Amino acid sequence: MKRSYLILGLVMALLLTFAIPGMAIKILPYPNPLEDIMHWDTKSATLVIQNPENENMSVSWPATVDLWNYNGNTWTFDLPSGNKFAFSKRVDVNVSTTEGAGSTVRGISLTDTVGAALAIHEGIRSHVTSAFMTGSWTNALAGVITYSATGSAGGGMAAAICAEINMQPAASSGGSYFTYQSYFNVPTSATLIDTTTNNYAFELYELAGGAKAQFDDYGDFWTITGLTPLADHVLSAQYITLRTTIAPAGTYYDKFLVMSDTQNMIKFTQEILNGANGDTVGNAIDIQMNYHGIGTGHVGLASFMIYLQNTDTVAPNNNVCPLQVGIDESGADVAVVTNAHIIFGMRMHGLIAGADYNRFVPFSLNTSNRSITALFDIASGPAIGFVIDTDEAGANWGYVPLFVDPAGTIGYVRIYGGMD
Repeated sequence: MKRSYLILGLVMALLLTFAIPGMAIKILPYPNPLEDIMHWDTKSATLVIQNPENENMSVSWPATVDLWNYNGNTWTFDLPSGNKFAFSKRVDVNVSTTEGAGSTVRGISLTDTVGAALAIHEGIRSHVTSAFMTGSWTNALAGVITYSATGSAGGGMAAAICAEINMQPAASSGGSYFTYQSYFNVPTSATLIDTTTNNYAFELYELAGGAKAQFDDYGDFWTITGLTPLADHVLSAQYITLRTTIAPAGTYYDKFLVMSDTQNMIKFTQEILNGANGDTVGNAIDIQMNYHGIGTGHVGLASFMIYLQNTDTVAPNNNVCPLQVGIDESGADVAVVTNAHIIFGMRMHGLIAGADYNRFVPFSLNTSNRSITALFDIASGPAIGFVIDTDEAGANWGYVPLFVDPAGTIGYVRIYGGMD
């Protein structure tokens, strides 16, 4: 009996409230929040109220009225004509705006001011929970821009989601600042599936549409603006590297992404000032390996291989070369090379302190027992320094300089025209 009086009191209070807009609605004796008790029916333009006992009623609603509910906090909802608010666990807001050219339009604007220090703050939080298998996609937050046939970004920019930080106009007091955070949590009891159809990643980039080939032709994976290329900057002086930070276990390391100048190959141009890179550091490409432990096989710092298939045809009288190096001075400007050491092949170091090795050689050849034609393939005799012998009698043709020592002394190898 007591419960019936309470329900009757609730209904009467609601009726009086909508007869006199602006009065407070006390949701008593139920502890349920307001959004669990009422929702807006757009078809009938009425407010449907249903209590936990599944007793319900409908109240007509004026075009604009303020609804107040006070239960320790004051809630105010404005329902202008043409907009829709659903006071339930789902909230739909449809906004239609018409502004003049050049104006700034914000369908929904939320200003949240932090009122206390050291508080964890989230301006807007969207939290999706599910005890069921979800559909083709699930997004806690979705930003979509759709252009009609007459719409476009024009000379401006369109982005479905914008992330922005405005730093304090003073010395920073510390902390880390990111315009975007991607957080992937794998709890202790989780077991991920190792198959090609199941993917786990911080980000997914997807291209779709019947004309997506046009994006393949004209689009970019990233567009970065505002950076100044300079030494020790995020973008290096010759647009070669981008600085990133890797912190796998709380220790931060600066790493650099290499950017190529040419598609489908690694190519970049580095400008060297005053030509003083040194032997091992500062070169355009510098690779270092630190050897540890007990070796169990061959070790190589770099590998360059060309694999020829059974169906391949190599062009006659053309080179097939895994590595091509050289020095080119074929332009209009001629460098001053007086007294310079021009080494157009490579300089090799063999700085071994011990002497108990089995072999110590600059080259190792493996031809699977195939006889080589010669050690060098040359265009003409001068390419290998060949000099005709006019001083010695016999079958020898001449000599080839084998080495030059620091003092400039040259050692020669005699070349004979026959094996006898």
